[in-house]
Amino acid sequence: MASKGGSPEGRKIRRLRMKEGISQEALAHVIGVTTHTIWRLENSDTFSPRLKTLRAIAKALKVDLSDLLKN
Repeated sequence: MASKGGSPEGRKIRRLRMKEGISQEALAHVIGVTTHTIWRLENSDTFSPRLKTLRAIAKALKVDLSDLLKN
């Protein structure tokens, strides 16, 4: 069940994505995952993406991988 806002990491991905003006659909397309995967990363209480996915998100959002994981 999704929380009110997701994990801290998920909220950070959402903020960075919105700052770049990228929709969930566009980010999903660029990194090769489903839109539901992006939604789940941003909104789920648990945050356990694959490292490959995190690297792709960081690259698409023009940040270092470590920036996605810092609180």
